[in-house]
Amino acid sequence: MRRQGFRLAGQTGAGSSPGQGLVELVIAIAIVGLVMTALASGLTYSVKISAESKLVSIATERAQQAVEMFRRERNTLGWSAFHAALPTANYCLPTLPANSTEFEAMSAGPCGAGDTMPDSPPGASFTRLASVWRQDDGGFEEIRLRVRVSWQEGARTRQVEVWQEFRDI
Repeated sequence: MRRQGFRLAGQTGAGSSPGQGLVELVIAIAIVGLVMTALASGLTYSVKISAESKLVSIATERAQQAVEMFRRERNTLGWSAFHAALPTANYCLPTLPANSTEFEAMSAGPCGAGDTMPDSPPGASFTRLASVWRQDDGGFEEIRLRVRVSWQEGARTRQVEVWQEFRDI
């Protein structure tokens, strides 16, 4: 009568050679190592994309805040005073004017190195530039506004833009 049984890894028997279990173990460890490396790489990439997405979201919010400030001033001042206060120019806005007096006192000019927004998130120095274009065509008046929030990410400059058009209604 023949006995049937189980062999433990590393035991030799019919059809196996000495050391075959060790080779199988090394191959299994290599496969597990490759899978773990791929998982770690995927998680690292996911965390990086999540951080980038958060910065884009915050930058979009900061640009929208500037658009809302311009909208508030258009409603507060009325079209004529709003239109008169905004020549075609660029306005660096590290902080937003709190009222109409500050709005009308804004000076035109590009953003410099020290014009970062004080409420920038950690690890990013946001600058906010509002570009205004006036269009006056025979009684039709329009102001086009672009607010750009930009920041450095390594050697790359990232930016978000929000556009708004204002007309006399």
